[in-house]
Amino acid sequence: MFTGQRPRADVPFLELWRGPVHGPRAKRTFDLPPLAIVLALLAILFGIIAAAAPAIRLGIQQLPPITIILDRGISMAAHGQAGARWRELVGLSSRELAGFGPVDLISIPGETDWTTDRSDWMSVTSEPSSSMKTLESVRSAIGSALARNDDPLIVLTDQKLVNASPRIIQIAPTTAPSNVGIVSLAARSSPTPQVMVRVRNQSAMEKASLTVRSGDATVTNPIDLPAPESEQNYFVDLPRLGDDIEVSLEAPDDLQVDNHAWLVRERVAPRIEARIAIAEELARMIDVYRKNRASAESSKIVAVARDLAPNENGVVIPPPAEADGPVTGDLQIAAHPVTESVHWTDVLRDATVRAHPPTDDWKPLVSSGSKVLVAARDGPARQIWIGFDSPAFPRTADFVILWTNIFDWLGQGAEEFASAPMSQLGREWQLQQSAHLLGVDELSPAPGIYARNDGARRALNAIDVRFDDPPASDWRQKLASISPATASAGRPISRAFCMAAIALILLSTIALKARKPVRASGF
Repeated sequence: MFTGQRPRADVPFLELWRGPVHGPRAKRTFDLPPLAIVLALLAILFGIIAAAAPAIRLGIQQLPPITIILDRGISMAAHGQAGARWRELVGLSSRELAGFGPVDLISIPGETDWTTDRSDWMSVTSEPSSSMKTLESVRSAIGSALARNDDPLIVLTDQKLVNASPRIIQIAPTTAPSNVGIVSLAARSSPTPQVMVRVRNQSAMEKASLTVRSGDATVTNPIDLPAPESEQNYFVDLPRLGDDIEVSLEAPDDLQVDNHAWLVRERVAPRIEARIAIAEELARMIDVYRKNRASAESSKIVAVARDLAPNENGVVIPPPAEADGPVTGDLQIAAHPVTESVHWTDVLRDATVRAHPPTDDWKPLVSSGSKVLVAARDGPARQIWIGFDSPAFPRTADFVILWTNIFDWLGQGAEEFASAPMSQLGREWQLQQSAHLLGVDELSPAPGIYARNDGARRALNAIDVRFDDPPASDWRQKLASISPATASAGRPISRAFCMAAIALILLSTIALKARKPVRASGF
């Protein structure tokens, strides 16, 4: 049909064709086949295309990198069916997240985040669980991630999130652990040695065993647990208290780390009261001291005043008077905790004498000739007298050292058993005592008693862990809606090709019926 050859025709007798044939020579040329054939061929082509399930790709074919925030905090360290709950979530979501990449991974707690490909991000499971609470860290990381880019944000945590951004997809455990844990503890030495332990029951258990150790004394009592989702105080009497107290709660639950807690005997910082208008530099110094040295109910009160009663601890700063001239002559420095580590020559270089001690019962600590610059008295209460002014002194490190020495010396004597919530300590702190139980050794940092080279000791506890009902989430459906496989497939158009093929078949049939038949001519 395409080359334009003459059509074949049947004849009754071959002799009719013998002899010379005259007429125009046939010319070879290209010509379209009948319209019905063309339409039929196109219908077949459209049917083949429709069977291939074609789609139109709109916009970007691959998603930008996603951000994953992984919570490895204490609540996620509880044991599930196969290890820590955060590791179970990583395995649970690995199939749905395998198609994404690259991944901006933020592991909490942690100081850094890193970018990896869509398959290697699961290597984070080699990291240890944490014994710290991470709610605020998770919320802060979410805010930073949302501000940093426009990528989808996957959050693996059991915490209740307050940010309702549609970009956030939370993947949470589906069940709450069975847990019996210590909420708080305290101890007193008088009138009788006693330890108070507060326990919360988030399980179906009814009984447990409570053990308290201090020094060479150990007391173990069976206890009836409070009703589920409630708390109760338990009081344990000991014959004596040492410098450390360890409390153990024996209960077969999903989180062992909050079944142990410690107390250490600590010297308590004083409570500082400024009863006069003080310089701005001294006010900032007092604020810093309060933040770094926590006070307690048993703390002594240290007053900063113009004058003090004999039984009040504090600092006496006399009212400004006519200056008695600059400090000249050799300095006499008494050996005293207040004067230690202070470079007095530099401190008093531009100093002037403010006043003189009002009575003779003050012991000079720093003096220049007959001029007393700093004095102290020990009884009936500890007091410090400051009798000099120096404009440059508040801008030096010696200012911090001197006032720290003063507050420490005035407030010493009060002691109590104390502990602190889990935090990341510096390298100078070494773990001295911990519990070697399932789920505790793998935690970082580990709860227990820490010690420093200067003799300071601190008890860090991972207690007061509350498990709420898991938040409901349709995270699989949300992930499917933004998955790269769905995005790359585009909008399907098979139906359109099927309809076109059917229409072409109909048109081909109509064209075939409308075509006039070709008749062969005879002699």
